[in-house]
Amino acid sequence: MIRPRYVADEMDGRLLIRFRGGLALRLFGLPWLIAGGWFLMQLLLGIVDSVRHHEMLLTLPGIALLIAMALVFGVPGWLMLLTRKWTSIDVRKREVLDVKDFVIWRRTRRLHALQLERVVASRETAAESRRTSPVFPVELHEAGGVAVLAAEFERAADAVTLGTRIASLLALPFVDETGKPESSD
Repeated sequence: MIRPRYVADEMDGRLLIRFRGGLALRLFGLPWLIAGGWFLMQLLLGIVDSVRHHEMLLTLPGIALLIAMALVFGVPGWLMLLTRKWTSIDVRKREVLDVKDFVIWRRTRRLHALQLERVVASRETAAESRRTSPVFPVELHEAGGVAVLAAEFERAADAVTLGTRIASLLALPFVDETGKPESSD
């Protein structure tokens, strides 16, 4: 499993936590995007030839198949290659921004510290091939039970360090569940 890399920067009273897919994920997504682009190019060239020759050179099932194949390969390639995610914690405003950027569309979720109940570092199991390895996510829990993933680590100590840092910045309680065998969320 290719996990996102965690990078934290502190600037102007903000803690910025960026997820990066890493070079391996981007290189894996590149051929998918190229394949999707190739199918889209075939569709567009077929339409241009049809218009130029004043006759339909593509059949409707062929057009549907080219569109489907462009989407099947292009969308996962786009997501692996270009999607970015970050969480920004503004200490002065006491708010958290959770941003998923898909380049052509951005989903932003804004939470005030009053909406948050606690910061939790927990232990989950990530399946990798035939073996399982523990993963330690740091999450900001809302009062309604919804959680915002702030970061994910391979070591419990790193998760606890960041969790306590976030909890102190937002004046929230910190819960360490890294010693428990499995997270229920």
